[in-house]
Amino acid sequence: MFLYSWGRFLPTFALAGCLLLLLGCATTAPMVPVGVPSIPAAQASITGIPLERVAVTDKTQHSTVGWSGLKVTLEGIRLSKEDLEAAIRETLKRSNLFGQGSGPGMVLNAEVLEIFEMGKFAVNDTYQVTMRYRLTAADGKIVFDETLQGQGRMSSEEGVMGWGIHNPRKAIQANLVELVARLPKALNAYAQGEKEEQRFLTKIGTELKREDRYSRVVSSQAVVRVKPDADSREVLSFPQAELVHVTGSLPSGWVQVSREGKPVGWVHSSLLREEKGSISSAGSPSLGGKELPKIAVWDLWAREVKTTYAQELTSILVSEISKLGKYEVYSQDHVRTLAGWTAERMQLGCTDTKCLTALGQMDVSKLISGSVGKIGDTYSISLNLFDTQNAKAVNAVSEFCRSENELIRLVQQAISRLLVASPEK
Repeated sequence: MFLYSWGRFLPTFALAGCLLLLLGCATTAPMVPVGVPSIPAAQASITGIPLERVAVTDKTQHSTVGWSGLKVTLEGIRLSKEDLEAAIRETLKRSNLFGQGSGPGMVLNAEVLEIFEMGKFAVNDTYQVTMRYRLTAADGKIVFDETLQGQGRMSSEEGVMGWGIHNPRKAIQANLVELVARLPKALNAYAQGEKEEQRFLTKIGTELKREDRYSRVVSSQAVVRVKPDADSREVLSFPQAELVHVTGSLPSGWVQVSREGKPVGWVHSSLLREEKGSISSAGSPSLGGKELPKIAVWDLWAREVKTTYAQELTSILVSEISKLGKYEVYSQDHVRTLAGWTAERMQLGCTDTKCLTALGQMDVSKLISGSVGKIGDTYSISLNLFDTQNAKAVNAVSEFCRSENELIRLVQQAISRLLVASPEK
């Protein structure tokens, strides 16, 4: 009878228990704000540059790590990116590491990589928050790029009836404290670098001698760098025999080179040889006051031979034409850069109207294309000369040999026959 009486009330007790549990969950649903950690403020801004924007990216994923812990997401712990952005922004504002005011400033991108709940069955769980911070200056320079971790425990009062809620607030604050501790070194390095950069530019401006001449690349290639320094970043490179427009020089031997009237970087003069003749008013090399005709040389196709052979023979072909002193020579890479074409587009050759029109706009009157091949034991060099202005073939020659050791001589013979037989009018 006793059991029967209690049995009647069990469903009621169970329902009441569920309601209490739901009520407790509803009570804990709102996430406690991250807040701002206690940090020492700097004496003054290191760079004077303001922090323009903070952007948070959520890359967290939910997964169980065996019995040791649980990886949770921002959404799972009811934390918005906006709240985290505000916490980061306020923390950095109090740190006094950045300048005040508006205008172009630095941008901090914060990626939340992982929120790891360690010991998921404990009331006072320990959390580990991993975030990657990337601070970028207004000019695109990376000032700071590090992945940091912070750990913190969840206090029991942050749960209800002893139930822990996923709240890594203290772990996030520990992460922000680590960020504030690491930033000064990076900001100091950036500020020092900017001062040295300014002194460097001032020195260049004082020593730079303005010029307007053309030089030919005499090495296998001429690397163009962002600064007149062998250790500075590479911008592009000119192939052998390429004609380069020099617009300035320094006592150190570095020269400033330009394309279409705009400086693109610095090349050391040891890689160049000044082109003989004067510079015409149009800015092109001339000989005896007469502007040189322009000729483009397409890369030779490799047919049953090594690709490196075709590449090297193409460079030799350009060099041999340049030695004649009768043409302003443009390599295929040069044409591609000026026309803004992709490498895939250039591989299609230059037989369509669009390509010929582009060459015409650059005043390139002739185009040389061809191939280096092998059939059996016989090597061949075939060259074709095309009139781009009249869209017609002018000349074609082929030379043969039995050894790859004779290929260089073969190119010299072929170019002599190709151009001597069809002089410029």
